[in-house]
Amino acid sequence: MRLARVLAAVVISGLVAAAWMPLRAQEEYTWSVYSALNSVQGIAFDSAGTLWSATTGGVVGYSAARDSFIVYRTSEGLLNLNATAIGFDPVTGDMYVGGLDGSVSIRRSGGLWIYSTEITSKTELPSRRINGFGFSGDRVYILTDFGVGVYDARSSSFIESYQSLGPLQSNSSVYSIAFWRNGIYLGTSGGLVVASTSSPNLQVPTEWSKVPELGNRRINSLVVRGDSLLIGSDTAAFTSVAGGAPVERTDLPRTSILLAGNQTTAIATALNDNRIYRYENGVFSGGATTPDVIRAITVAADGRSGVGLDRQGMAISEGDSLALKVPNAPVGNLFSDLTIATDSAIWAASGSSSGGDGLSRLKDGIWSRFTTQNTPGLHANRVWHVGAGTGGSVWAGTFGASATQITPKGNGFQAEYFDAANSPIRGKNATNEFPIVGKAVTDRNGRTWIVNFYNDESVSGPVLVLKLRDGEQGSQGTGWESFYTPGRILRAYHLIAIDDNGTKWLGGDLGLIYINDRGTPSNPDDDDDSIIRSTGGDNSLQSDRQSALVIDRLGELWIGSEKGVVVLDNPVSVVNSKSKPHFRIIRPLVDIPVSAIAVDALNRKWIGTNQGVFLFNPEGDSLIRTFTVATSPLVSNDIRSILSVDATGDIYIGTANGLNKVSTLAVESPKENGGITVFPQPFAVPSAEPLRIQGLPADANIKIYSVDMTLVREFQSPGGAVAVWDGLDNSGRVVASGIYIITAGANSGEDAVVGKIAVVRQ
Repeated sequence: MRLARVLAAVVISGLVAAAWMPLRAQEEYTWSVYSALNSVQGIAFDSAGTLWSATTGGVVGYSAARDSFIVYRTSEGLLNLNATAIGFDPVTGDMYVGGLDGSVSIRRSGGLWIYSTEITSKTELPSRRINGFGFSGDRVYILTDFGVGVYDARSSSFIESYQSLGPLQSNSSVYSIAFWRNGIYLGTSGGLVVASTSSPNLQVPTEWSKVPELGNRRINSLVVRGDSLLIGSDTAAFTSVAGGAPVERTDLPRTSILLAGNQTTAIATALNDNRIYRYENGVFSGGATTPDVIRAITVAADGRSGVGLDRQGMAISEGDSLALKVPNAPVGNLFSDLTIATDSAIWAASGSSSGGDGLSRLKDGIWSRFTTQNTPGLHANRVWHVGAGTGGSVWAGTFGASATQITPKGNGFQAEYFDAANSPIRGKNATNEFPIVGKAVTDRNGRTWIVNFYNDESVSGPVLVLKLRDGEQGSQGTGWESFYTPGRILRAYHLIAIDDNGTKWLGGDLGLIYINDRGTPSNPDDDDDSIIRSTGGDNSLQSDRQSALVIDRLGELWIGSEKGVVVLDNPVSVVNSKSKPHFRIIRPLVDIPVSAIAVDALNRKWIGTNQGVFLFNPEGDSLIRTFTVATSPLVSNDIRSILSVDATGDIYIGTANGLNKVSTLAVESPKENGGITVFPQPFAVPSAEPLRIQGLPADANIKIYSVDMTLVREFQSPGGAVAVWDGLDNSGRVVASGIYIITAGANSGEDAVVGKIAVVRQ
């Protein structure tokens, strides 16, 4: 088709799709944050009765009146995702959130966020954790692991700190505060201390005295009720009346007690218990229970109770019972592995060899959570690997509890467990004892390859098991086949990547091995396998311990280890022609531990380390960007997994504490010419947000014409389906208002695709 005919057709039809997405003229990245909100560390009601919890994944509020949640993460205003304490100024209504790193995020009642990092900067301290807040007039008392910081709410600044509290060791942790009988009482790691509110200088250690009757107990909580002070310690609960000596209570267990309350209501719980005790007529009596261990409690002005749980979020009193309130969030904040299923759902594993939270699925903005509690076919929450199967299913590989295939069925899911009883998967010494399953990958023939790991003495047993297609039978008359390590070495492998030659590359603790079944998995006679070990020199494998494997768009094998990244340039000839393996070293990453590698639609490499994420060009010889907590919205520098979704250009970055989604221009080009779309429509210039052009062929040359066919701007696309235009002509001037024609021709010589845009100059 000639260009003139294409232009005429577009002018006549005038059909252009319109949408909006924030991007900048040069490629920038739109960030989102996902995190679990179920591990509560602090809890409080605001004046409107909304229950708020500080969690390891941010702050979440539940409004009973609206039956809805409000979530604040780093993408919505928080300075640190790991929120350890929360409190509300009773005078201003401002919300104070303390972070594990000592940061304080303050949300004014009008919605403005301000921050304090003064505590964060005290790097000489071993811990800067915020434990709680106290409010008195214009002063906010910030309780920390090294004392108390006093913040002036009017000037938004610190005015003093109390780090030497009488006879206590300097920098003692402070957990609770009460203003009672003209005194300031602090519950600390070494007892209860008190100072007069009329003291001229509370920074002087001698102004503080210790309540001797409580000794060196850790004081968890303090509640003022009229002329009484209720005290929760790590051994029991106490009451002090009218300033008298504390007396141990006999109506609560003799264990670590947490108290909360106000002048009208008080509640208590035993830490590591799941029961709430309510204070009535001067006595605590047993009340509602929760399905999980209680970590924090609070009381609203109207007497309702709020409870923060160890693993199941928060609960709020409804009559005589407590109702769980679970926001839309993943199951855990460790994202050890990521995959995309055939139905485009994103799945995340949240486990390791030492423990875990289970598995999460993100589909259409909704998270589904899979644990041993709600998924009978899942036998452990230590899900350290997840891989895509067929029909939207995934394979959850656990550390010590074999594998579970989870498949969407109607409005729910079916979970099927596989171990030695119904598959070739084996544990220790080829038995069913402690079977460890690594990554699973489904090949282009619809067969799923699952790595069977064991790093002890288990030479016996398969290192790789194959789940055949439905209805397909293997050599043993089952739907499975087994493959063993070359020379029957230890099967200490848990990673897998399959190249275009059908070779399965396995990585783990004892070098790199490959297995090729020559497309006939049930015929072992033509199988080929071998092992490649590290020699330490240039052009060789740098380490025998692999932490990441991926095949790029040119068929090269990228390998991550504790020593950086090497690339196997010739995987096909190594297998087919027995050529010597040739590795090239990615020099900027030498000796940087690498934990994850992903290849985007432009063949760029996203490399995860313990120092953040490095984005390299396709060849790996040029560093494009570095993303760290300090330079981007990345939630943690401790990267555990990365996933590229080529259809959308989204990059998912899993860390040890949360998940980021990064929207990029690396969108895979359509296989067929369907025309381009441009937006926003109309395009107002000058603008900080560029015009987005999508539906492009690969490596398109883009030309922008005025309606009289004068060339205004010409540039090359980044390489995929999406490019942007900043509204400038070839001379760098803002274009005039009018209708402009956009053509995009592939370098391969294919016909141009065309769109048009109305430009409005402001």
